[in-house]
Amino acid sequence: MESLLPYFIQVNIYLIALYLIYVGFLRPLKNYKFSRPFLLIGIASAFALPFLEFSSVQVIETGALYSIRLPEVNITTTELSNGAISWSQAVIWLYALVSLVLAIKTIAQLSALFKVKAAATHKPDQGYYELKESLAAFSFFNWIFIGANHSAVEKAILLRHERVHVNRKHSLDIMLCQTLKIVLWPNIVLFKFQALFQELHEYEADELSWEKDDQYLHLLISQTFTQFPLITNQFKSTHLKIRIMRLKNQFKTKLTAPVLGLTALLFTSTVFINQNVKAGSSAIEKEQVTINAVDKAAEFPGGQVEMFKFIQGNIIFPKSMAEQGLSGKVFIQFNVQPDGTLTDFKALKSPHPDFTNQAMKVMKMMPKWTPAEKDGKKVKMELTLPIIFDIPKPPTPPAPPTPEAPIPPTN
Repeated sequence: MESLLPYFIQVNIYLIALYLIYVGFLRPLKNYKFSRPFLLIGIASAFALPFLEFSSVQVIETGALYSIRLPEVNITTTELSNGAISWSQAVIWLYALVSLVLAIKTIAQLSALFKVKAAATHKPDQGYYELKESLAAFSFFNWIFIGANHSAVEKAILLRHERVHVNRKHSLDIMLCQTLKIVLWPNIVLFKFQALFQELHEYEADELSWEKDDQYLHLLISQTFTQFPLITNQFKSTHLKIRIMRLKNQFKTKLTAPVLGLTALLFTSTVFINQNVKAGSSAIEKEQVTINAVDKAAEFPGGQVEMFKFIQGNIIFPKSMAEQGLSGKVFIQFNVQPDGTLTDFKALKSPHPDFTNQAMKVMKMMPKWTPAEKDGKKVKMELTLPIIFDIPKPPTPPAPPTPEAPIPPTN
């Protein structure tokens, strides 16, 4: 959960940026050929970009200060919870429960659509399903549904329109949005993406199927008052005025090079800002390089083995964290002065204040270190010590012994 949380946070940041950029700059434009790929590629990028990480190497200019990172110290505990559900487990269960409810809702919509299909009259020679006593018109993947109450001319117009949805695979976009809502439901912006795609789908189908007759616009207006399954491509829409303006060529806003460049710049800026924040937060985990390194690094009395024993013998795994089943890594930075005194303690990174307090407490209990040396002189040195608080996995219970076969009685 802890490893997935930063990833999902970054995914949501990119998706929010994608939505805002699209609504602010691309949605008003008359260019569905660019807008739909932009949204699809943007969504795919939102899931891929968090894996992108710029290489970063810390170079520490030396004067009176030298710096190294020490090996990790692993602190474990056997004080595990007694079976009670921790708050983190409760969050996971709540998240899974809401996702399950949304998944059931989607399945219910699909089930309702199958019932509509079962009740409709299939007309294979004409390529659609006819709905009894209905004025509806919608499609889902290769299925086209048209109400029986339409005239032959109206059915031809509606069939031409719905075939665009089928040929362009518009239902894939809708199911993608349904999946995103199930997986990332806390991001309320995702609930807007399906409406954006359906809007684009209708613009594309209008432009490719309209033959400039008044009957098409009449049908468009009449369909506004009919009901359709939510996961289908629908001839009606809530943005009727803009669709009519586009068809009448009164909607002249088009994609221009400045708008395209600004859109790319904004999304690229989001990527770099997020990468810089991520690089800054994890900089202490990067390789460190020193210039004019010391001849002898500062050292705990007796060496690293004794330092590990000291920390493990004096530090206590926070009970509050053990009860919640939480682990984490704390990075403590400190200076070893020329006389061996430890000063300037600082927690560079920590998952929780309770971990920080325990790490700081044991560090301040340490005796004087052997100071660093450079050119025969004792010098000040900065060190970073990672301390891992880890709850070990319970051991695998041994397999039950195989019962011995009974010894047959002897005669």
